Amino acid sequence: MKMDTPQTLRMPPDGPIQGPSRRQQSIARFLTMLLLGLALQSADPFNFLTYTERKTLDLFSFVMGPELRSDWNEEMAVVLIDDVFVENHSQWPMPYIDHARVLKKILTFEPRAVFIDLLFAKDKDVKGIVPLILVLNEYKRKNISVFVTSAESRSGMLPQIANLVTPVTTRVTRDEIDYQDYRLWRQSSMTNQAPANALIESYCERTPADPARHAIWGEACNRLLEQRELNLHADPMLLLWGTREAEANQNAFKCNPKVGEDWQRQVVNWFSLEPEDTLQRCPRYPTLLLDNLLGGFPDDKLAEYLGDKVVLYGPEIEGATVWTTPPTHEALSATYTHATALENLLIYGNGYFVKDKKVLGVSLQFLFELAIWVMLCLIVAFGRNAVSSVAPGPNNTIAYRFLFDLSSFVLLNAVGILLTVVQVTAFNIAPANLLGIIAIVFAISSVHNSQYFSYLEERLQVLVRALTVLPQQPQRNRP
Repeated sequence: MKMDTPQTLRMPPDGPIQGPSRRQQSIARFLTMLLLGLALQSADPFNFLTYTERKTLDLFSFVMGPELRSDWNEEMAVVLIDDVFVENHSQWPMPYIDHARVLKKILTFEPRAVFIDLLFAKDKDVKGIVPLILVLNEYKRKNISVFVTSAESRSGMLPQIANLVTPVTTRVTRDEIDYQDYRLWRQSSMTNQAPANALIESYCERTPADPARHAIWGEACNRLLEQRELNLHADPMLLLWGTREAEANQNAFKCNPKVGEDWQRQVVNWFSLEPEDTLQRCPRYPTLLLDNLLGGFPDDKLAEYLGDKVVLYGPEIEGATVWTTPPTHEALSATYTHATALENLLIYGNGYFVKDKKVLGVSLQFLFELAIWVMLCLIVAFGRNAVSSVAPGPNNTIAYRFLFDLSSFVLLNAVGILLTVVQVTAFNIAPANLLGIIAIVFAISSVHNSQYFSYLEERLQVLVRALTVLPQQPQRNRP
């Protein structure tokens, strides 16, 4: 049998077989990148996207931190039980008589409301509880609300004080140290509200004594929800942590007031899995340790801290404290989480930031992430053609690759920033996981020459050709 040589190969009747056009190759590359990217996002290998999502939210809160006004944080104060006081003047758990001393001192300056971030369970020893009952009765007589942490309701609280305080639940996040999902209510129960939700209602019950604070009080309380039932089903709050610390803390609290000046180390610390304690920023809210409260500070200074303010009283004991690690600090007592939630309600009212919203049952965060995936893959897939039209020539040179990578990087970040601005300003939702999505897009783009990628791209090229090339009608021979 005679074989055709390359010179004698016959051409097809309709002409030579043409390969896919550059446009079809770009479409196939776009579809390949999009499908692989969405698959990786769903699988989340090695929890990479979970980590980058948290870092994206941290970066968002860190950027928004300076935007939080510095006057709102002065409406509250934090009183902490620290290790030094317990070792020198008390014990842990602190006896009720010591708590009575602290609350009586706070009452001297007539705060607006008090939240006790401690669990007074009914199974505890009631020795020395009489002074505590007398102090709480004095709070009730002066019409100052006292809120106490309770795992469930009044039934789990000391019966001797159950009618003197209001229970609130601190189980308002997905886990104890999470600050990105603060629920105002728990389990759709009107008796299980979060401390921040209870404190802001007490805050708005009466006009501040200081006329200079009337504007702040009016602006905040006019934005409260009209009906508590609406608040019952509100979306969880994404907390924004301010970076402008209280000036009073710089000389009264162990912290580093110049942490903002060392921005290089702060950036390294932000990416670190184990941040350095030396970079601890001063607390945003006026903070008093028990040594300061019970004799360290003069009464006129304590009046500036506590007078007509919302006071949050909780522990900062090593080994007995729930800690939180917000983006602006390295380690804080979880009591600060409730202070931050209260400040967010004062500033934004019902328009506080959330991680996601649903419109007609569809997640806005999903729609924005899908839009980001589509636009970023389009930029990378069709960017080569755009660069070729601007700078024609060989596309395998170093100059060409540098121009392509630089333009892609600029466009990717511009698109991400633009969509982030839309999310934040129009919908008050957190930005999409830009760090993770951009990293995956660049990773897929860098391995597009691999055999697996090429195989999938070739299969999609066949599909694209079938969809974009119309079948030609057979020509009739003229008689």
